[in-house]
Amino acid sequence: MNKLLVSICTMALLTTSLMAEPAKKSIYLGYGTSELGEVSSAVYYLGYGFTKTTNPGIAFGVDIEFNYNKDTMNYEYLAEGKLGYKIISDLGIYGIGGVKQISMEETVGYGYGASVEYEIMPYLSIEAKYMKYTINAGGVEVGTETTPKINLKFLF
Repeated sequence: MNKLLVSICTMALLTTSLMAEPAKKSIYLGYGTSELGEVSSAVYYLGYGFTKTTNPGIAFGVDIEFNYNKDTMNYEYLAEGKLGYKIISDLGIYGIGGVKQISMEETVGYGYGASVEYEIMPYLSIEAKYMKYTINAGGVEVGTETTPKINLKFLF
């Protein structure tokens, strides 16, 4: 009986928290570097995402990105999920997990990282992100790629 009561109260609190605020959607542009082994390349980003914040400040979201690596001339497609906390209403920190596909080489990467996002205005934010990917080609690990980057997000 106690477990049932606790479960019902937990569900009610979670449901109420999720109704707290509508999800913020974003379209963003970014710039960063890609470092795989000794090779460092400039990378440009275009992305779409959403972030939902609950009442106690817990935030979660999804980002989908299209990247162009200027030096290798590869296109990359990324999907990342994030979970974090809004320290104050305009500042959030996130842990990230993601997967990427590199177009020309049939190469896949699985990664993790972190980001900090600050809302400059209600319709504009800036995000600093660091990701670390394990890159696999044909099922064989090729190496580890690190990607620090900065994004300018247009919120709606």
